[in-house]
Amino acid sequence: MKNKMYEQLEHLLAELPYGDGLLYARDILKDEWTEQTEQVAQALYNHEPFDLQLLTDTIDSPDFSYENKNLLEWIQTVPQRRVAAMVCRIVLDSEFNKVVDENQALQDYYAENVHPSSSVNWQQVDACEAFTQRALNGMGEVARHYEEARKWGLEGESLHVVDMVWGWAPHVFEEDTVATGREILEVANQCQPDKLTIRSDAGARAYIDKVMKQVQQIAEKHDVDIDITDVYSLTTGYLCNWLMAKYWGNQRKEDEEWL
Repeated sequence: MKNKMYEQLEHLLAELPYGDGLLYARDILKDEWTEQTEQVAQALYNHEPFDLQLLTDTIDSPDFSYENKNLLEWIQTVPQRRVAAMVCRIVLDSEFNKVVDENQALQDYYAENVHPSSSVNWQQVDACEAFTQRALNGMGEVARHYEEARKWGLEGESLHVVDMVWGWAPHVFEEDTVATGREILEVANQCQPDKLTIRSDAGARAYIDKVMKQVQQIAEKHDVDIDITDVYSLTTGYLCNWLMAKYWGNQRKEDEEWL
């Protein structure tokens, strides 16, 4: 039954460019149409998670994540390569969403090197295969980055700061940059106003300036290349954005041009 669904979904993807056939499951499949097939088709078209039990009984975990090894194996081995690519897109979106607003360097890595910059033509098997391999390779790089970071005792905000010091991620971890990142985080926490302080743009500017001056001193102590006066530096931009979010308690500001 589920193998039949694979074939139906693959057929829908082959009918029209950019996955549009998924929108017309009832018209294209006619008597073979089922409610479950349309449910999965709609989820694939919108790149939204769905109940994986509708697709296969071989995957125990319901998570669309890189840690779901059974799902990754299914993506790599199922004969219907268009369907595999669209399921992989949902996994990629899930992994990308984990770093959005949490780690700017990894967010940029996904956006520039992994996430499709334009719509994939899911009608073309070669395009689907290219996307799937790029996505799996990219997510694998990030997973290895996290694994290596844990060996250094880095996770969450501490990893984010070290990644910002580098200016990109994934990267090789080194003692000087790790030490720089740890000290920057410590200073940023120490300089934070208490919770009762009324936040203001002027207060944010004062906080950022105070921390960034110490960032320069920390970098020079560890012989790490950071120039806080370089307006084109990714590291400087990352740090200023992070400090502003930290000051405001991660509240979004509509206008950040004053930075």
